[in-house]
Amino acid sequence: MDSKEIARTMLDEQEAYRESQIEKPMAEPGSASWGTMRPEDLIPKFLDKLEHLDKDRHDEIVGNYISIGWPGSHDRLDMSDYLLEELFDALNEHAPDGHYFGSHPGDGSDYGFWPFEDD
Repeated sequence: MDSKEIARTMLDEQEAYRESQIEKPMAEPGSASWGTMRPEDLIPKFLDKLEHLDKDRHDEIVGNYISIGWPGSHDRLDMSDYLLEELFDALNEHAPDGHYFGSHPGDGSDYGFWPFEDD
């Protein structure tokens, strides 16, 4: 490796470190969707929530699914399950400290950011 390559590698590593230190915006606790458990209702609401919290991650997820033909004619329900799983994971990354993204403990059709319950 010559000195230019070493310098470029160091700059890349510094940039990666700076990006890792940027805090992700945290969601407000509470509901994101309620009264339904149907994927066709949940997906648009979760995508909207993610778009407000993390536009880059939203665009990445949407792009991945559009590139494989979703929503299309094949295995729409299976694709929806995978998409919902990815959205749950992405939204959970924006849960406030002590909270998670998922269904409310007392109402399985109320999805949002909820505090962990003590056992």
